[in-house]
Amino acid sequence: MKSITLNLDKSVPYHLTTYNTDFEVAPDGKIHLVYYSYNQNYSFNSVRYSIAQSGSLDFSPSIAVGITTNLQEPCDCCQPDLEISENGDIYLAYRNNIDNIRDTYIAIKPNGSNSFNQPIRASFHYDYNDHCPSSGPSIEIGNNIIALSYRVSDDATSYIDYSDMTNLSFNNAVTINSPEGSSNFSDIVLNEEYIHVGWIDYETDNPDVLYGVSQIGTGDIINIQRMNQNIEDGYIMQKDPKLHSHNDKLFYFWSDKRDTFYQLFYRKSTSNNLVGDINGDNEVNILDIISLVNFILVNEYEANGDLNNDGEVNILDIIALVNIILSN
Repeated sequence: MKSITLNLDKSVPYHLTTYNTDFEVAPDGKIHLVYYSYNQNYSFNSVRYSIAQSGSLDFSPSIAVGITTNLQEPCDCCQPDLEISENGDIYLAYRNNIDNIRDTYIAIKPNGSNSFNQPIRASFHYDYNDHCPSSGPSIEIGNNIIALSYRVSDDATSYIDYSDMTNLSFNNAVTINSPEGSSNFSDIVLNEEYIHVGWIDYETDNPDVLYGVSQIGTGDIINIQRMNQNIEDGYIMQKDPKLHSHNDKLFYFWSDKRDTFYQLFYRKSTSNNLVGDINGDNEVNILDIISLVNFILVNEYEANGDLNNDGEVNILDIIALVNIILSN
């Protein structure tokens, strides 16, 4: 936790402890900040929002987001995520707590408004927890689509979902993890109609760092890969997966406690081809099916042709590729 002094109402200074902070830099250079504040005895105070003008680190007096009431408050231990739409609206995704039901909600501050609207419920798993979970949601916005990933502790799994921003109706939930795994701490990047997702998975009893991608509308996550190259018999703590997109490349960061201290690792994508783009022409069509058939005929394994990530290139991958083409 970090102790800071902020003016909450422009006149009365309060000494608070802050936790679970997140910030975004808008295209106009303004820094938008959200954080959870606690009283000196660490009792929960409120969720606060502040802004710094472009070129300045002086933040405005904070305002309460308005999501802490007698009936609800955010999960204290779950990280929120902030995102800014193209028209400057502020979206705050967080894990709520209403009588120990800890589903995901989104609070929105329209551009030009001085307050946040009433929160919108974004997951409907009725996730009951009588303790505070440890992971919050991840949110991304682009091309009038809002994508979301979150953990459901009662199911011991994580999901991705998306909605058109005009109606904010999340009813496309897709399970992230493999049948034998238990996914957590998911983070997403939205790139056109593709949701890239990274997460921690416990299928091998060791917290592996995994990656997958889902094309919007397919209901599947494919091209699942393990990012950490180590395969341990013992328990090696790997955590904090974070995806970032820059110049048509994906960067995947995570922390690894192989020795006494955590170290930061990352991997960069070698290409940014579309899922199913076997021949690399930035289109997914019959030519990719021909390329995939040729791989099978010569018994040649190519990772970008293993669409179902089963370690083989065969007729099942052709079926997956046909489904991708038909869904476009």
